[in-house]
Parts: sequence; C-alpha cells; structure tokens
Amino acid sequence: GRFLINPNSRYMAITGPSGIGKSSLLANWIKEKETSDNIRYWLYYFISGQDNTLPEDILKYWINELHRLQRIETTDLSSVSDIESLKLLLENSIQNSKKQVVIVLDDASIFQKSDNWKINTLSWIPRMHFNSKLIASTCVSVGCFTEARLDEEHTKEEKLQILPLSKKEVQLITRKYLKNLYGKKLTDEQVLRIAEKELTSNGRILITLLDTL
Repeated sequence: GRFLINPNSRYMAITGPSGIGKSSLLANWIKEKETSDNIRYWLYYFISGQDNTLPEDILKYWINELHRLQRIETTDLSSVSDIESLKLLLENSIQNSKKQVVIVLDDASIFQKSDNWKINTLSWIPRMHFNSKLIASTCVSVGCFTEARLDEEHTKEEKLQILPLSKKEVQLITRKYLKNLYGKKLTDEQVLRIAEKELTSNGRILITLLDTL
C-alpha cells in the first residue's frame, strides 16, 4: 500500500525461489485492488513459464489494455515490431493518463536468458513517469533495474523478498489448512514429518501435498 502512494518509489521487485508463491500473491493482490480501487488503472501480464514470450507482445497488450480501460479506441499494432516505438507509445499513454497506472509483470526472470541481468535488465519496460508504478516478480535475488536508470529517473527500487516457510510455519499452516478446509486433524508426529521435509518449505508444494492427504 505504501509503495503505491510513495512518489519516490516507482519500481518494486518481488523476489523468491520458483514456486514460492509470488504469482499467487500478485494475483490475489490485484484481484482485491481491482474490485475496490477506482483511482488506478491496472495493467498486468502473467507469463507463467512461457519462455517464448516476446517483450513486444507484452507491450502491445499493455497499450491496448490501457486504451480499453480509458475507453479509447484500441490501436492496430499488428504491423509494429520495433520495441522502442512500442515503448514510446506506452510511455505517452501512461504520461497522459488521468489515473495512476500500475504495471505488474510476473516472472520477469525469463528475460535473463536474452538480457544481461546486471547491465540492461528489462530495458524494454517503459519509464515510469511520476505517479506511475511497475511491480515485477523474479526468481533472481538482485533488483530488476540498473542503478543508472534509477538515478536518471530520480527514483529507487523497492524490494520484497518472499522467503521459504519455516518449520513452525509449515506446522501451523498444516493444522489450520486441514482443519478449516477438510475438517481433518493429523497427529503431532505426522505434522512434524511434513514440516521436516525440505520441499514443504515451498508454500505451493505444501498446499498440493495437503490437498492429496
């Protein structure tokens, strides 16, 4: 919440191991905000492990989605393939927007394969003008944007790290999840055996396991 209203922060990187729950966190947060927030436009793209996703396709989607939200006629971008042109189009739309624009990119780490993570990461992302925000999730522990870019825009990048669950957290979730959803109860020994498995420190794996019990 504070990130959205802080004028000095325009970028946020949500980091954590693959499968730790970053996508679920973002999806639930966006769903909650969209239903109760009428002062912002939300643009999001969930890559979901699609390694063939192209930056230009994401930019085209965001441009048309912002136009749809603004009730502006969508633009035929089928013949536009130049990333810089698309980036500029989106920047202009964001700058002229009457509402704050929040962009969410899930699983940004797939671009590490074609982009130098430390030098030029996500260079195709439009610049966030005053009051606009960008949130990106990534499996990489470093930030998503270079210091040079942040300095040039006179802003900073916030970081939110999603950590693996502790054994105590696994035990607590196991007991509450099974009781509240299924009305089931395990013995203390069974709960401890689940918590001692390294894989169950991953929230997604833990819930999948509990659903099968």
